[in-house]
Parts: sequence; structure tokens; C-alpha cells
Amino acid sequence: MIVSASSLLAHGIVLLFAPELLFRLFDLSGSPEGAVTAQLFGAALISLGLMNWTARGLVLGGIYGRALVYGNLVYSLIGFFVGIRARLSGFSNEYFWAEVVLYLAFGMAFGVMLFRGPMPRTTEA
Repeated sequence: MIVSASSLLAHGIVLLFAPELLFRLFDLSGSPEGAVTAQLFGAALISLGLMNWTARGLVLGGIYGRALVYGNLVYSLIGFFVGIRARLSGFSNEYFWAEVVLYLAFGMAFGVMLFRGPMPRTTEA
């Protein structure tokens, strides 16, 4: 949850305060409408990141934290499939592929969390 929260917060902050930076990085043309959309998406990512940060110490998996895990799973898988669709439409950028792989990794991790029980905590003597 800490890695997910950190990633979401970092992406959200960049989208909120410097969307033109990502437009240049991904070879996109920035428009005022695109910047506003990017900033709203950044706000949503910050919200999801803060939610994950708050849940970092909770027991998650199986029935525990199901709504939180479901939300992260759906977001990650949709992000992955949108990335694949963009590639099939001809969009190609090496930075973009790093994002798609990140979406896949988080999707797989949250999928595992959803369909297994919580991991037992080990106590050190």
C-alpha cells in the first residue's frame, strides 16, 4: 500500500501542478482543456493515494478492506487496458510503457490481495 500510495501521490501532484511536463514527456499536445482534465485527474489520483496511505497499516485481503482493494484493482486494470488499447491504436512512447507495466503490476498485486486471505503477521521474538 505504501508503494501504491507513493506512486499515486507522485503522479497526482505532477498532473495537478505541472501537466505540461507530462504532455512533453509523452509527446502529447497540451491544450487548456487537456490541462484542466489532467489537473482533475491529478486530484483524483491524490485522493486515491491518500486513501491508500491511510490504509497502509490495515489488514487487507479476502474480506478485509474489500472496497479499498476492489477500487485499486479496478483502477489498475482499467489503466492497463487503456494502455494496451492506446498501443493498438498506434500510440508508442517508452515512458508510456513504463506506466502500463506499473498498472499491470499493481493490478496483479491487488488481484492477489482480493482473492486470498490476509497474510498472517509475523512476530519477531
